[in-house]
Amino acid sequence: SEERQRIKSDILRLAEGRLPFAQLKKLSGFSPAIWQLTSGKFRIVYRREGEQLLILRAVAKPHQQRALRSLR
Repeated sequence: SEERQRIKSDILRLAEGRLPFAQLKKLSGFSPAIWQLTSGKFRIVYRREGEQLLILRAVAKPHQQRALRSLR
């Protein structure tokens, strides 16, 4: 689907460091830090560990809060 392609493209651009900072947001209250990437109607929650990019969740915006609670 078009949304799936957009998410895939945004994650690849994130891994390459080619995303505008406006699409990224550091989430408070998590240690180690996790970040959110906005990709259309979806939010991709991720963490960087050295050179690795760990995708923790990809959720539709209405389900974001529930998904974040499960990460605490």
